[in-house]
Amino acid sequence: MGRCGGEKMTSFHPRALRSVTGLCLLFMLATATGLRAEQETLSVEQAVAEALRNNLSLVAERANISVAQARVLTARLRPNPVVSIDADHLDLLGTGFNEINGAGPQEYSVRTDFTLERGGKRARRIEVAETARSAVEMQFREAVRQVVLEVQNAAVDVLLAKANLELARENLASASRIVEINAARLRAGDIPEVELMRSRVAAMDASNTVR
Repeated sequence: MGRCGGEKMTSFHPRALRSVTGLCLLFMLATATGLRAEQETLSVEQAVAEALRNNLSLVAERANISVAQARVLTARLRPNPVVSIDADHLDLLGTGFNEINGAGPQEYSVRTDFTLERGGKRARRIEVAETARSAVEMQFREAVRQVVLEVQNAAVDVLLAKANLELARENLASASRIVEINAARLRAGDIPEVELMRSRVAAMDASNTVR
């Protein structure tokens, strides 16, 4: 997240859109991981590239780098010379010059002014602009790092949630199978009814976890 003249550079903190970015990435990754075999799954690398390409904070940071570079170029420029042309006693009305009107003769002058910067002003101006550019570039790299970290964390969360869901479904299938087995054993008189009730409660808990 360089200054020159009266302009003020717009800067966005890389954490400003953290919540929105995380939610969007979670949605993207969750949607991708839920696709069937005929559809392509979004990898972590693809999600990172997508976030780096479309993150509004990074777009602003990239623009700030261009502005800072332009200010370095401006700081390197030397002051332009100034040419002045003066004219006096012009006979614009065509009355002529004589002793009565006391006018004339026409006078013209041309001058050129050069600004000589002393005391290392130009070198210091360039140094300030380059330091500001370096700061903006470092801020951009930090913003990129934050976005990549957000995407990777979101990917881990999605993969973990998917793994937990698969495990919960397996547990539900096992619990349902146990209920069927216990029901058959109860009919055969091998177990008391309380064992069947316990297995049904376990199956309900597994079902709630899946939901």
